[in-house]
Amino acid sequence: MTDFNQEAPKVPTEVGRVKIILEDYGAHPLLDPVTGLPLSRYQGTFEIQLLDQSGEVLKVRNGDLAPYLTATQKTAIKNLQDAFRVKAEKLIPPPTP
Repeated sequence: MTDFNQEAPKVPTEVGRVKIILEDYGAHPLLDPVTGLPLSRYQGTFEIQLLDQSGEVLKVRNGDLAPYLTATQKTAIKNLQDAFRVKAEKLIPPPTP
């Protein structure tokens, strides 16, 4: 029998923070770095933290949100973004004469 203290291997045991970023580029969409063509004006990304048994961040997974959404979810998110854009445009003061 040995008295060596062995640290337990760190393995993911729970999901920590889940972050979703939705972006609407309006009339100024991002350009594809390869083709130079405009990408969709709507972009979504995600980040998921995987925690170990001590609650420390072990891994962070991130990527494009679109492949994980159904057509219905994409439509709902687009509608949400459009509604927020309308509200945001109301923040622009009218032109002065």
